[in-house]
Amino acid sequence: SGIEFEAFLKQRIFEPLGMTDTDSVPSDFNIVPGAATLHVPLPAGGYRRGIFPTEEVRGEGAIISTVDDMLRWMAHLRGPKKVGSAASWKQMLTMTKLKNGLVNPYGLGLMKHDYRGVEVVHHAGGVIGGAAQMITVPNHELDIIVISNGALLAPTDVANKIVDTVLGDKVLRAAPKQPESKRFKPMLGTRYHAAGSGLQFGFVDNQGKLGLSILNSQGLPLYEVGANLSLRFEDVAVGPVVVKASALATTGKPPPQLTISESGNPEKFVLLPKKSPSLKQAGKALVGRYRAADLAADATIAFSGKLLLLKVVGALATTVMELDAFSDDAFGWKVTDDLLPLRGALSVERADGKVTGFRVDTSRTRHVRFQRLAD
Repeated sequence: SGIEFEAFLKQRIFEPLGMTDTDSVPSDFNIVPGAATLHVPLPAGGYRRGIFPTEEVRGEGAIISTVDDMLRWMAHLRGPKKVGSAASWKQMLTMTKLKNGLVNPYGLGLMKHDYRGVEVVHHAGGVIGGAAQMITVPNHELDIIVISNGALLAPTDVANKIVDTVLGDKVLRAAPKQPESKRFKPMLGTRYHAAGSGLQFGFVDNQGKLGLSILNSQGLPLYEVGANLSLRFEDVAVGPVVVKASALATTGKPPPQLTISESGNPEKFVLLPKKSPSLKQAGKALVGRYRAADLAADATIAFSGKLLLLKVVGALATTVMELDAFSDDAFGWKVTDDLLPLRGALSVERADGKVTGFRVDTSRTRHVRFQRLAD
């Protein structure tokens, strides 16, 4: 029944994830089927309906569905195919092999990989005001759909916890370990930057575990994989990002350089200053007008009071980003709209000491180049 299922979620899922305070779940969060819509918490309290991130429903992920319909789709995935061809399903379930030989667990819209010794097929999704996870353990005919509309939980964590609970340790292998952050205390709060790729990585404490910030994101979980620490592709659809555990400082000072591999491509990263330059000092050289040919958009960087803002104006929208200086050539940014919580990195380009442009990077969009215009 709905009451029994709610009790199961609370005792076996929410509480182990640290969600013991019922106030952390919005009052309109639906555990039993209902007409739930996307919701976004407001800074001053309360909620508003979310958007995706446009008001229109578009084909890049805005599928309106139900748990029951998605379970039917999963059963179809595991069983005889009535929709699609053998070739199309092979494409969806064949993992990608990169030019460097790395096999990526992503097919055509589906991920397939080992989870604690069993094969899983899944794909998560997130929009503004909602998130979901769809995962199946084919050999055990276990299908799980988690859809949330603003609840402070991660559907992927909930779904994995259900797999752990239903199959148990007799079926599953030991879970991979997350390193304790105190083991790498000198690394906490550090940031590393590679001028070539523009990638930025930072080491943070994530509830007592060592986390990795990629391109100014929030901390993401690292796992111990042999002698390495890895940010797994299946967790965030980025990477994998791999660094040798022995390369990280456990005592003393953090190393001035690190070799970090992203998607099988190793690159040298330089430690950014412990004390960042003042925004006024670092941002002064960036102030001006720019053009992004790939976006067909114009941009300006200017101070607004104490804030340094990047304003991008295109044919469809205007976006304003607040910049934060990590060094003279490495910045972080975040969109100023509270309902669009996007973050990324900015790398400055210079010639003969003068700023000629910059590149903007996110986990999904790399090397968007802005060229400086003559004043």
